[in-house]
Order: sequence, then structure tokens, then C-alpha cells
Amino acid sequence: MYLIIRNQTDPFFNLAAEEYLLRNGPDDLVMLWQNEPSVIIGKHQNPFVETDFHYISEHQIPVIRRISGGGTVYHDLGNINFSFIRRVGSVNPVRFSQFTQPILELLIGLGIPVHAGPRNNLLVDGLKFSGNAEHVFRDKVLHHGTILFNTDLEVLTRCLDTAGNRIVSKSIPSVQSRVTDLSLYMKEQISAAKFMELMTDQIQQKLDISGFYKLTSNDISEIKKLSDSKYRSWDWNFGYSPVYSFDLELDSATFRLRLRLKVENGRFTEIVPAELPVGFSWIPEMISGLKQLRHRPEDIADLEQRFESRLSEAGFLPGSFSHKFF
Repeated sequence: MYLIIRNQTDPFFNLAAEEYLLRNGPDDLVMLWQNEPSVIIGKHQNPFVETDFHYISEHQIPVIRRISGGGTVYHDLGNINFSFIRRVGSVNPVRFSQFTQPILELLIGLGIPVHAGPRNNLLVDGLKFSGNAEHVFRDKVLHHGTILFNTDLEVLTRCLDTAGNRIVSKSIPSVQSRVTDLSLYMKEQISAAKFMELMTDQIQQKLDISGFYKLTSNDISEIKKLSDSKYRSWDWNFGYSPVYSFDLELDSATFRLRLRLKVENGRFTEIVPAELPVGFSWIPEMISGLKQLRHRPEDIADLEQRFESRLSEAGFLPGSFSHKFF
């Protein structure tokens, strides 16, 4: 088994590296890595359901879809990620414990009373500090997890606040869990970087590590291509979401218009209005302009600009139109 230590913190590249190494790397390897602030959603999730979209947009925190299932997590430099890739012969069943046991042993050795939880997570005092997920490619398994060491839990909570969610979706929702940082349980306070060194030592002692694997120039080139074409793309991160719908109300000084919108592959496919107020025959034209637009701020803002004068005449406040879509 080879060990990879990723010192670069670009979340798009790091997630692309996982997929590339699963498909093209050594049969058995483990990678430790960190990301700059980002929200990572499961393969079959909807980012509008899982996040406070206004908050992450305002703070320019990217949403990135991974290839494994499971729930949504927040990454920052206080969070440490581990990825195991193994050729297993038979992928059914795959035991999560074979990958998480070295992590548990390290933490118990540091005097932290951790244990495995019921949903493929790791807990301390009943609080979650590590979520885990897997993806199978042929006869290889990618198992990856997070460790909240000294993550900014306030930002985590704001990013994953779904209280205002209005969307009806077939996506798989995250299971809400109370979380904590492991650093709060350390007898001696250390940095996330130092903890990552301890993890590296533990993995080398407990697993059959034959050496370090360094990405080649070809590896880096191919991973960057995958990062740019897939992991940075709107089509993958948002458009891949399962079909969803939501209700929207447009309020003006003179009327309220109710719409039911359906989104498939990230684009509006159905817009059904309630009874139109007298004198607003131009509204169907506006509604038809939504068809096949992507459900993203840039597209809605463009539509708003085209209908700016009519919206103003109807009594809409500036900016109120596009804001209501998210």
C-alpha cells in the first residue's frame, strides 16, 4: 500500500485526484489531504436542499459534488480528510471498519474516548466528528472520510443550515447530526498540521505501507483536466441533482403571483402559474422565458434584466425577482 500526503488544498483538484487515482492509480493506497473552505455534497444530493445557498454564495464558498453517496460535509483547513483505495476482489460486502480502525486506534491512544457510530460515522461523547462514504469502481473501492479537528463549527453550521428550504426533491437528504471538534478533547493542544503528522505515523505503523507515492507530471495533468471539466462545472455540481420542484411567490404593489417550478438536469422544464391578474397578459411571456434556463443566479439575473421595465411597472422592488428563486 502506498501513502500520499497532499499538501495542496484546492478542493476541486483534490476530489478529482480521488477519482483519477481510483481509476488509474496503484491498487492500494491511502491519501491524507485538506481543503480550503468548501461544501462537499453526496453524489445523489441537491445543493439547494443541503445548504444555505445565500450564505455560501455571499461568502464565495464553493459546492462540489463527490462521486460517493452519503451526506453533505463542510471542509476547511481544520478538517482532515483520508481516502483509502483498495482492490478488494469482492465488493460485497465491504466493511467500513477495516478502513476506520487505524483512525480509532490513534485517537484512543491519545486518550480520546472515540467509538464507531451506527451510520458509518465516528463519535466522541455521542457527537459526530467523522463521516464516511464509499464508491465502487469495478473491483476497487474508494473509502473516504472526514475528521473535524479544529474546524470553524460556526461557519459549518451556517453553510449547512437548511431551515429555509422550500424544495421538494427526490435527492437523498443528509441525516442531521450534532458535531464537535476533536481538538476540544486533546489533553495537549496541537495544530491540525501536527495531528495530520500523527495520523501519518499511525498509518505507517498499522498498515503495510511500502512507500510514498508522488503524483507524476502526467497524473497532475490528467487530474487538472478532470478537475476543470467535471469538478469545477455547474453541470456536475448543480445540474446532476435529481428532479426537484419548488413554489415561488412574486409580490408586487398590485398583485401576488404564485408559480410552481420543476427543474430537471438543472434546467427549468415546467412553470405553472396560478390565475393571472387582470392586465398582466405579459406574464406568460416572462414565464416562458424561464424554460430551459439553468437554475442559477446568472441565468435568472439575465431574465430579470430583460423584464426590468415591466417588473418595475408591476411594483417589484429591484433585485426581488431573482432573489426569490434561491
